Amino acid sequence: MALAARIQAGLLPRQDTLAAGWKASYHYQPAGLVSGDYFDMVHHGKDLYFMVGDVSGKGVAASMLMANLHAMFRVLIPTGRPLPELVERANRIFSDSTLPTQYATLIVGRANEGGEVELCNGGHPSPLHVGAGGVRTIHSAALPIGMFHDQEFASTQINFSPGDSLLTYTDGFTEAMGADGAEYGEQRLSRLLQTRHGHGSRQLVEACVQDLESHRAASAPVDDQTLVVLQFAPVRH
Repeated sequence: MALAARIQAGLLPRQDTLAAGWKASYHYQPAGLVSGDYFDMVHHGKDLYFMVGDVSGKGVAASMLMANLHAMFRVLIPTGRPLPELVERANRIFSDSTLPTQYATLIVGRANEGGEVELCNGGHPSPLHVGAGGVRTIHSAALPIGMFHDQEFASTQINFSPGDSLLTYTDGFTEAMGADGAEYGEQRLSRLLQTRHGHGSRQLVEACVQDLESHRAASAPVDDQTLVVLQFAPVRH
């Protein structure tokens, strides 16, 4: 199990990276030794692809499916498919290689140097756009991958200004329980971010994690937790 945990940690991208005009930072905390949460970034051409997901179940089985997703997208992204087709292809492969009861919520995004982001969401918690005017939830109604073999997916386009951030997370973050049994919740997360436009990606991650720890007090996490912040920070020439 310890070896599996080290291998899984090696699949994660480097912390606090800058690619395609975007700064990326994240928090990744398994509830046990290994995690069913999935996060990866791939810089391909002039675009930055990013994937955040949550495989059903826990433990070794979920971590194996997480590694499967990691390998799958590393192979599919260089094919240059449009984003919805990319996710549809991943859904078919995932459906063919898992049991009927297994699925994964998943966000796949592509960000470019001009601040344009395309998102395809398969049943995952809605990401947050932190802009100068406040925090906006980017809604989607698609099903998780692995549910239906021939499922179709659509994408959403969002334009970001310098200093804007995109925050994605797994439900283990917002559903974390406090001492009183209350969930942390998306509303508390949104309120925390309202006055933090322009803060760096690492600052935002640390602020969110500190607030979550305050909510949880001394209670241990019962689910894997992942939080990813991408901030549009174009390089000035």
